[in-house]
Amino acid sequence: MRARTFVALAAAVAVTAGMVWLTGRQPPPPPPAAPGPAGAEARIFAQAPLDLEGIGIEAGDISAEMARGPDGWMLTRPLRAPASPTLASRWASLLEDLRRRDTITAAQRSERKLELADYGLDRPRATISLAWGGASRVVLLGHEAPLGGTVYVRFSDSDDVIATDGAITNLIPPSVQALRDRALLRGEMDRVSKIEVRRKGAAFVQLALSDTGWRLQQPIASQADPSEVNALLKALFGMRTMSFVKDSPFDATAAGGDDVPPEAWLEPYGLAADDADVRVTVWDAGVETGRELVFGKEAPDHSVYARNRDIASVVNVSSSSVARLFVSADLLRERRVFPINPSDVESIAIRRRAAGLVMQRGRSLGWRITEPAQWDAEPAAVKNLLNSLAAWRSVAFHDGAATNLAAFGLDTPGYTFEAVAGQPSDPERGDKQPERPARRLDVGGVSAARTVYVRADGGDSVSEVPLHSISALGENPADPLLYRSRTILAVQPDHILAITLEKFGRKQSVNRQPDGSWRVAEPAGRAVNTQAIANVLLGAANLRAIRIHPRSMERIASSGLDRPQALLTFTLDGEGGIQKTLVIGGPSRADGVFAMVRGMDCVFVAASSDAELITRDITAEPFPGARP
Repeated sequence: MRARTFVALAAAVAVTAGMVWLTGRQPPPPPPAAPGPAGAEARIFAQAPLDLEGIGIEAGDISAEMARGPDGWMLTRPLRAPASPTLASRWASLLEDLRRRDTITAAQRSERKLELADYGLDRPRATISLAWGGASRVVLLGHEAPLGGTVYVRFSDSDDVIATDGAITNLIPPSVQALRDRALLRGEMDRVSKIEVRRKGAAFVQLALSDTGWRLQQPIASQADPSEVNALLKALFGMRTMSFVKDSPFDATAAGGDDVPPEAWLEPYGLAADDADVRVTVWDAGVETGRELVFGKEAPDHSVYARNRDIASVVNVSSSSVARLFVSADLLRERRVFPINPSDVESIAIRRRAAGLVMQRGRSLGWRITEPAQWDAEPAAVKNLLNSLAAWRSVAFHDGAATNLAAFGLDTPGYTFEAVAGQPSDPERGDKQPERPARRLDVGGVSAARTVYVRADGGDSVSEVPLHSISALGENPADPLLYRSRTILAVQPDHILAITLEKFGRKQSVNRQPDGSWRVAEPAGRAVNTQAIANVLLGAANLRAIRIHPRSMERIASSGLDRPQALLTFTLDGEGGIQKTLVIGGPSRADGVFAMVRGMDCVFVAASSDAELITRDITAEPFPGARP
């Protein structure tokens, strides 16, 4: 037992001696950070924030340089290619947060008999070069400290060794490819003004942005569907590189030599100009040169080989992202036959041969009918009209049909809709907006397939829309009464001085007194029916119509208005004792009763419940002993 104990003690002494010898050759761990606020002095980079302009990294097999230019960050070595747009900001943020946990001067190292090699700084594992605002620094990364999660670093122009946060090692990329931008197409969608798509075996497609939005220019001339164009642009700018396959063996600006065609290296990937399955070119507004994306063969992993012609590299992208580029004129063309935004329309005109109407929207007055007469318009009816027109979709196109409009019933359209968009004018203030071009839609005949032929803005094409689209607008969409305000009476109760009700051959009348109370004028001996009068006043303030019809002798007779069921007359304040008389006629189907206001040019249908409420007796038998 004593021998075993001696051996164990001897081994422990030996290990301890070894540790002492080893730690004598290692730098001591840095002390904990000093308490108190971390000011600029505690930062590795006192110049924070860093607005980096150039970055270099040397680490093992990695040797790369990046620079910020007018088009963003670019790799300049070992190849010229777009760099990750977020990398520089991530680096700057990390560098700004680095703190000095300890500083070991050359004198302190000498006292401790330590060399730069003891800190891993004789042959640093990484060298990072930074440039900003005319200044530059080179940071050398060494070993991790024994304790504390820190790393030893040194600036190339200083002998001091600094212990700083271990997060600095996150600046070392796993490969040069990790520094590259994975977006196949850089830029902003909103700046694109022209797009061309070339596909094997398909028609060439060209789109251009105009004053009226996106338009197809090839293979047909037509307005384009903005949602489809937007989807195409999103697919292009959202396309991401899955992997970097090969970089060009030639300089990006060189011709490739006399013996090797410059695109020969692209042929195995199907990316030579004549072999590509899809080629898409986009132009930014005001820029003459377009940027072309080329898509070639399918890769073994079922991705697709692709390249940006401004970058000398072949990459892989997902086949699903390429499939979104398989667009055609039929897919891209605008199927809305009247592409308006209802909330932007300031005027709408509807013509039916020589007759029709015009409605305008004012800032303060809202929608009004201005032709053939001046009436308030019903907001819900105008909104329904505009929403319906905006929702019409073409189910078929007849290109070049403008030369034979008679075949489609469009030589003399049945209806014409014209809408002008913009800020509404305000007639009350004399406000007049500049004239704007109108969107026009002509409606023609009905096809054998129960569709209606329409033609937009005098174009070369005729579209077909389902018959129910126009049927939903009513028997005659140009009838002004369809859009006339349904509010028939809007009399403020305070302006009513007297109420007279005549029904069943009896007449009842009440007058307002100076104190606001009501008194029976006739018949004598009756009392005021306060609740009935309140109902009448409420009805006078907001009497609404279910439907409105033109006024005629035939309509008056057929509606029972020549033999009214009741007459309700309001005497109003003001000079001359103005009166308004509501005439209640017979029932209308099952949804109301016919009525009219004397002096108005229409007959309307009121809800039966409203008519019954406002024609209740406004006088009553007095309570026994009560004063009438």
